[in-house]
Amino acid sequence: TALENIVIIRIDDASISAIGRWPWSRDVHARLLEKVKDAKAVGVDISFFEPSDNDTRLREVVESMPNLVLASEIQQGKFYTPIFNVSYGYVNLLTDRDGITRRLSPALRSGVLPFAFQLYRYGWDASATFKDTPYLINLASPGAFASVSAAEVLEKNLSFTGKFVLIG
Repeated sequence: TALENIVIIRIDDASISAIGRWPWSRDVHARLLEKVKDAKAVGVDISFFEPSDNDTRLREVVESMPNLVLASEIQQGKFYTPIFNVSYGYVNLLTDRDGITRRLSPALRSGVLPFAFQLYRYGWDASATFKDTPYLINLASPGAFASVSAAEVLEKNLSFTGKFVLIG
């Protein structure tokens, strides 16, 4: 099923204990991305909006991955994009008055696609057009997607071939 093709790589307490405090060095992110490069599509919901002292290796890995989508954000009218020259999509969601997030709005930033839609285009339909209408989010039940800790991905040789990998 479609849900079996989606793998979430968790940045969880176990990973932070094993790898070190957050935020991690960009070299850790480079190693993590190298482990998932054979995935069908990779989405990274981590902000890379400012340069760091060790961007060289991450830049090389990121820019060698045509299947990668990074997060961008819109905050108080300002648009933040990744410092790397790769595809990106905004991760902002709208919360309804009752505090529940149910939909994705195309009106947040003209000309920029949502993160999830960018991943959809990479994995399912490259010619898909994003319509100017709110999209309802198909919420899966907890545990519906396979997940693995970032530390485990770094330690083992896991296969992500044909999978949609979400890191964050």
